[in-house]
Amino acid sequence: MWISKFKQGSSRLIDYLPKSKRGSIIFTTRDRKTAVKLAHQNIVEVSEMDETVAMQLLQKCLVDQHPINSHNATALLAQLTYLPLAIVQAATYINKNMVSLKDYLLLLANQEGDVIDLLSEEFEDKGRYRSVNNPVATTWLISFKQIRQRDPLAADFLSFTAYIDPKDIPSSLLPLGQSRKKETDAIDLAINVHRLVHLATRNWLRKEQLLAKWTKKVIVRLEKVFPDNNYRNRSI
Repeated sequence: MWISKFKQGSSRLIDYLPKSKRGSIIFTTRDRKTAVKLAHQNIVEVSEMDETVAMQLLQKCLVDQHPINSHNATALLAQLTYLPLAIVQAATYINKNMVSLKDYLLLLANQEGDVIDLLSEEFEDKGRYRSVNNPVATTWLISFKQIRQRDPLAADFLSFTAYIDPKDIPSSLLPLGQSRKKETDAIDLAINVHRLVHLATRNWLRKEQLLAKWTKKVIVRLEKVFPDNNYRNRSI
């Protein structure tokens, strides 16, 4: 039996971990900084789920095991950006309500509020702890609260990007931080905006009545940094 000694009241995770040469501890995290801090060079990067594996997951989760319409399935997986949690949630909704993949795609094409309701559907998942909230929207809300506590500037970046197109965001558009280092640290969390993250962030800002505040901030920032129509600025 491993016994870990740690200082009472310590806030460092490393102080709570058992130490032994006879075993290893495996961590899973989305945060590379945490991974480096805990595992140093012993990091195995897991790539995002590709379309083939995502299709297998969708097929496995559906009650109707007959061959699925590949066109609709491909389109649905692209909309869910191959996110495993979102795929399982979608399959559960389809199973419960006996809707087709095409119908679920139409639901995803509805107003933002309807899509958020769809992504907020609770569902059972044997692979997750009972105390963990399953819905994609709820899971993101918890993550966003953690980001706000850890790095307020990263949360500001995410709030900012909720009002511009989520793809290929130039770092020059983002709000300025207190230092270049803080901006670099925050960009690591915010610059690649997942479609569902983009949507969920907008929903959170709306619920917190911050919609008007961030709309104004984005307009002011874009007015300041976006080049005018002088021909010299065409490449920018």
